[in-house]
Amino acid sequence: HIRADERSVSWYLAFSDANPESVIACLARAKARLGGLRSRLPTEVFAVISAGSMDASRWTANRVARDGIYAFCHDVRNQIAVIEGTLERAVRRDEQWQLLQLGRAIERATHIASLLRVHHETATDQPGAAGVGDWRTLLRLASSYETYVRVALSDRDPVSPTTFLLDDPYLPMSVAYCLRQMLESLTALRAAGVTSAETLPKGSIMVAARAAVAAAQSSTPSPGLGTLSARLDA
Repeated sequence: HIRADERSVSWYLAFSDANPESVIACLARAKARLGGLRSRLPTEVFAVISAGSMDASRWTANRVARDGIYAFCHDVRNQIAVIEGTLERAVRRDEQWQLLQLGRAIERATHIASLLRVHHETATDQPGAAGVGDWRTLLRLASSYETYVRVALSDRDPVSPTTFLLDDPYLPMSVAYCLRQMLESLTALRAAGVTSAETLPKGSIMVAARAAVAAAQSSTPSPGLGTLSARLDA
């Protein structure tokens, strides 16, 4: 960009065709990949993903200027919640379901680990900085602020926000929880006779798991994550 300001960065992250990770690009990619899975997914899932992509594409520059980027984000989050709810209700708990769970766990672990790394770097270089360097923002980005306040801070010996996002065994957004989900999904797939040679890109899975653990460990060492990573290797 010519300028690095809030408007330019928001547009790049949300709408830019030049950014393969923009919200619009991800939704379009999800819709495009439905073609190869059409026979394996219930019609309801196909319908809500297609509708979500179409609704997002209706956010023109004029509409964003009128309603604001936050309205767009709120709309997309609602659409994703509908998609996840439909997947939860409609998809049979077979190999396809386990693959979905595996992909979700990889994505979440990588996302949270990256947040923790950036938070640690920002807090170290700019103590007291706002944004991702602030622990409240970190927890909100992980959809875990209220849970942390209600659960972790109620203990006599409360853990830090970073430790909570690393190790909590009951938090769906913690790295440890995601690694356990990956292990459970891989175990179920192997029990069903699905081998890495046929379907599972095991090398890619392990690269993602190790990257998540390494990024998370860079902020707060956790022996438990190393143990989970070793179990995945096995």
